[in-house]
Order: sequence, then structure tokens, then C-alpha cells
Amino acid sequence: MPNEIIASMKYFQLLAIGLFALTGCSSRKSPWTIIAHRSAPGYLPEHTLAGVAMAASWNVDFIEPDVVLTKDNVPIVMHDILLDNSTDVSQKFAHKRRRDGHFYAIDLTLEEIKKLHVLERGKGDPKDTAVFPSRFPRNLARTAFQIPTFKEYLEMIEGLRKTTGYKLGVYPEIKKPAFHESQGKNIVKIVYQEIKSFGYEDKPDLIYLQCFDPKALKMLKFEIKTKIPLIQLIGKNEWQEADVDFETLKNKDGLKEISEYAVGIGPSIDDLYALDPESEKPIVTSLANFAHQNGLMVHPYTHRPDSLPLGFKTEEQLLSFLMKEAKVDGIFSDFANRIIHWIPASSSKEEHEQFRHKDLL
Repeated sequence: MPNEIIASMKYFQLLAIGLFALTGCSSRKSPWTIIAHRSAPGYLPEHTLAGVAMAASWNVDFIEPDVVLTKDNVPIVMHDILLDNSTDVSQKFAHKRRRDGHFYAIDLTLEEIKKLHVLERGKGDPKDTAVFPSRFPRNLARTAFQIPTFKEYLEMIEGLRKTTGYKLGVYPEIKKPAFHESQGKNIVKIVYQEIKSFGYEDKPDLIYLQCFDPKALKMLKFEIKTKIPLIQLIGKNEWQEADVDFETLKNKDGLKEISEYAVGIGPSIDDLYALDPESEKPIVTSLANFAHQNGLMVHPYTHRPDSLPLGFKTEEQLLSFLMKEAKVDGIFSDFANRIIHWIPASSSKEEHEQFRHKDLL
């Protein structure tokens, strides 16, 4: 690898670590569990180690990595089993494209994965337009960021836990176990062994393990017999995240069954409200209440002030609704620092106004 690329990578990682001096938070008490979704994607390309450093500087409760496997069975941190949208794979490994037109992480070895650069998530074909145009420019991320292994990610969090003194946890998501199984790989056991090697079986307060697939979570609970708290993610059926009807998981019977193997659910924010047909204002659904009746925590995804859900005109309105009406227990956020700023402001109208007019720092 050219020296200038290595130097560039180190520069961005050190820059993020240096932000502790500017954005670090003192010890805090929060009514919410604050989860830095994909590290700090509001500011840096998702799931990079630089993003981990930035998210840690905010004193979040947990940092969330998504985990997939390489061809040689190494767990790496990527949101997708596909490499298309967030790397330069098409420029470096055009011959790895499958007949469906996509590039899969599972078709590259770790050595090949490490030759890729992580870009801001793109859309279109070619993927040259950012999903979130105001975020880190795609043209500036072509040499600075790599895909980390899950081990590198956990080492980073463990090191930052020591150097900051923050009680920094990790909230991994096992991506598409059924797909990996169809490729001859057991991602559940591989990811679990990596987690176990870092001692998290004995540190359950520093970890949640999540998945959309109930079969994977049941394997962890009843076959592997882990003590790690598990979270059942609830998606949309059209996403094809797992062979399950997610609608059945949201009723009383479904939530009761979830409570037998998990400690909480991770629904979309969309599942927690409906729009009143007359006023078009958000009204709370029964999901969070039913979950709490079954002893389940509720950690919805995803807070994005640059992409508010339908029916919410301001970020403050969204956060107030989630905390005071839906009464969720935590939240996944692309801008976790804004949640930390908002929580102490939530008791004062004057402070709310100050928050409302802050720039997206």
C-alpha cells in the first residue's frame, strides 16, 4: 500500500480521536440508552475506525457495528452483505461481480477486502450520488478509510474504554445468517466466538447482540446458551432480512414469544406511530406499550435529523414524541451527539429553543 495512503488513513483516524478535546462529554446520566448507529455516519463514512473514535468522544452508551463474513471466514464490519453502495469495489475487482450485478463481501478474501476504500453510501447506477448529500463527500473518501475487521473494531472500543474512562459498550448486529448459511458459513457461531474471545460473556452490561433473524437469536439463547442480552430487530417484510413475517412479531403473541429469548426489540421508528387521518399528526401505536408489558426494552432505529420520518416537522418534535409518548428505552442515531445535547435540554422550553437553532455540529 502506498505510503501516502497509509498516512492519509492515519491522519483521519487521529483527527477523529483529536475531537475528544472538542466534543468529549463528562460523565452523564441519561434516561435513554444512546446507540451510535454505524459509529458516526452523520460525519464520517459509516463503520470506519475513525467513526468509532468520534462516537466514543461523545460518551455514548453503545457503538453499533454490523458484521458480515469474508470468503476466508473473517468477520468484518459492513452494513451490507453487498459492497456496491459503500466501497470502490467495482473499480478494483470488476471480475468479482455476480450475475445479479452485485459484489458480495463473501466473495473476497480479507486481503482483497483491505484493498477497498469505504465511501459515503451511494445510490444510483453507477453509485455516484450520495444517499445523504450533506454528509462526508464521496470524492474525499477515496483513500482515507478502510473496512475494519470485527476484531479491529472491538480492539478500538476496548482501547477507548480504557483511555476515556467511559463505560463504552458494543451493540453488534449479525447480518443475514440465512444468506451466510446458504454459502456454507455459520456467521452466528463465528461472530459469537469473536465476542466471547473479548470476554463479553462476563461483561453483559457492555454488550447487546442483535439480529433480524429469530432463528439466529434462538440458537444463541438455547443452543449456545449465551448470557449476552439479545435484541430482536423488527424490519419490513420487503427487505427480506430473514425468513419471518415481521408483522407477526409486533402483536401480543409475537412479543410474548420474543420475550422468551430476547430482552428487547429494535423496531423502525415508523412502527411506533401512525398519522391521524384528520390532523395528520403522529399518534402512538400500541407496539412499545405491548413490548413493555412483556418486559421488553424498545430501542428504535434510526434518528436522522437530515431525514425526518413522515409527519415530523422538527427533530425536537420527533425526539419528544419518542421519549414522552412512545416512551422508548433507547435510540439508534446517526447523530448521537445531538441526542446527548438534547436530553438535558428536554426539561426547558428555553433550552429546547437553543437546541432547535444549533447547527448540525
